[in-house]
Amino acid sequence: MTFNIPLKIITLTLLLLLISCSHYPAKTDPEAIPGSVKSTNVDDLLRNLQSEPKPTKQAKISAYAAQIRSVMVKKIPSAEAYVGKVCTIRISLQRDGLVNNATAEAGDEKFCQMLISTITHTQFPAAPDEETYQVFKNAHFDFKP
Repeated sequence: MTFNIPLKIITLTLLLLLISCSHYPAKTDPEAIPGSVKSTNVDDLLRNLQSEPKPTKQAKISAYAAQIRSVMVKKIPSAEAYVGKVCTIRISLQRDGLVNNATAEAGDEKFCQMLISTITHTQFPAAPDEETYQVFKNAHFDFKP
């Protein structure tokens, strides 16, 4: 079986294919497509981005403890009157920072009573995540003005 296709037809067909394809930009060239962003620009932007390092578990716990301490320092009335006193209080917190319960475990009785009264009427900030909440949901705190 032989094909008798004249050489002129094959040549013209190839020539038409080459000419018709040469006027269109390559689909892989992002500069040739209107409205597109060069992928190298996007790659450069992404390469230059640096994600913030995730805080460690201990760093989150320390930061949350500092928040609780800060709230308490602002709430304690006349802290100077209690200098030298110590009180350990167990605080039961809800996930949103609301106090369920506060009980004195050790320390100066009057100082502890004042702290319990203050703590039970205080809204603490919510823990930043579940892991931190689990540490603080039933924790004891040592107060020393």
